[in-house]
Amino acid sequence: MPATPEQPRHRRPSPPEPPAVGADQLIAGAAARLGWGDEEAASTRRALERRLADAGKTCARCGEHKSFAAFGADASKPSGRYPACRRCRMRVRPKRPAA
Repeated sequence: MPATPEQPRHRRPSPPEPPAVGADQLIAGAAARLGWGDEEAASTRRALERRLADAGKTCARCGEHKSFAAFGADASKPSGRYPACRRCRMRVRPKRPAA
């Protein structure tokens, strides 16, 4: 039997990446499957454009609109992020007393 390096048994090969699909293709596919007319597809396209343009959230402390990456993860919140951005949270965090 030839000596070949074995791959770990617990690792599975990763699935191939799905082909990139544009928003227009997704909306057109949904419209065809759901029997939408041009008006419903256009409304969905406008809603998607608004959502992508507004991707992020507003900090509860400084009031700035920032990307989701500026907020820490918090599974207990509906958005999945802390209400205040990382910068604001670091500003008000009390310093630990020296031991």
